[in-house]
Amino acid sequence: MATVTRKQIEDAIQVMGRISLKGFDLAGLDLSLLELAEANLVRANLHGANLRGANLRGASLLWANLTKATLTEANLAKAIFWNTDLTGADLTGADLTNAALIYSNLSGADLSGADLYYASARGARMTGTVLTEAIMRNTTLDEADLRGANLGRAILSDCTFMKAKYNDQTIWPVGYIPAFVEGLVKAD
Repeated sequence: MATVTRKQIEDAIQVMGRISLKGFDLAGLDLSLLELAEANLVRANLHGANLRGANLRGASLLWANLTKATLTEANLAKAIFWNTDLTGADLTGADLTNAALIYSNLSGADLSGADLYYASARGARMTGTVLTEAIMRNTTLDEADLRGANLGRAILSDCTFMKAKYNDQTIWPVGYIPAFVEGLVKAD
């Protein structure tokens, strides 16, 4: 895995605009506020990286490692996460509008106040994920594992939950009755 510095990335962005960091080791780097729209970050190692406020709109993050990464207030609209590991990541206030989080691991991640309008988290592992005050309108959560997730005060409107799992530890917004939601499956 190739490694680079923030300065090298900034220089490449200035020269090329859209860049490819496919397979690069970016673990622990401060990439906050960088313009990484449509960047190729497939299989990149971003463990513990600081991407606070970065623009990753339309970025490809398939099979990337974002465990414990900081993505607060990041623009992740239309970003593609496929089998991406976001375990313990901080996505507080992130814009995930139209993002694809398909089959990704968001266990223990914090998405408080995140905007997931029209996002798809099909098959995502969201055990213990914090989604308090998240905006989830037209969000696809089919086959997602929501056991132990905290959706307290989340805005849930026109979401789909076909075969999504939840348990007694899953926290729902006040008045939300999962037993009445088509597709949700109570699991141990």
